[in-house]
Amino acid sequence: MKISVLFSPFCLLGLLSVVQVAQAQSPDLSRQALAYLQANQQKWKLSPEDLQGLKVSHTYQSEHNGVTHVYFTQTHEGIEVYNAISGVHLKDGKVVFVADRFMSDVASRVNALKPNLKPEKALLRAAEDLGMNEKSGDISVLKSEKNRSAEFAGGNISRSNIPSHLMYHPGAGGRLRLAWVMEIQDPRSSDHWMTFVDAQTGAVLEKVNQTISCTFPG
Repeated sequence: MKISVLFSPFCLLGLLSVVQVAQAQSPDLSRQALAYLQANQQKWKLSPEDLQGLKVSHTYQSEHNGVTHVYFTQTHEGIEVYNAISGVHLKDGKVVFVADRFMSDVASRVNALKPNLKPEKALLRAAEDLGMNEKSGDISVLKSEKNRSAEFAGGNISRSNIPSHLMYHPGAGGRLRLAWVMEIQDPRSSDHWMTFVDAQTGAVLEKVNQTISCTFPG
């Protein structure tokens, strides 16, 4: 099981100072960016199937130089691939840079299309991994959608409701394992965990601490 921590040495004001506030929501530029990826797929050893179902995760424009940034998330059969995000950066209607993090041959890498494990069981595994002794009777399902996503009441596990959804998690040898992702705000601390639970075996594949820490000089 892998543990990752997202850490920033900046305080909130520092973070705000680097965020670009000029937002660009141009569908034309998104289509242009997608067309560029499709036309140049061989450069990154991608197939048309690898680019099917791309989702625009976010788009914004940098105020200081006018560059528009379009970010795509890779999916397979409608399920996102973790961290498979590529950015296409355009200025004056032309692509000036591409940062590619898509995976090639996705269809051959996935281990499953449907989960064997119900999201309720996955939540119990995530809670157990965090040292919480919860039982199935303690789990309250607020909503569920086609065994693809669910939302649970926080109860004793989280400070707020717990969203969950399926995602492909990259592992050894480039294999992609179908996993339930649980977002848990630990009531015992300020930690905000994103935990990946194998949707076939129930093993915890990784947990990522999304809490941002600030360091002040002096």
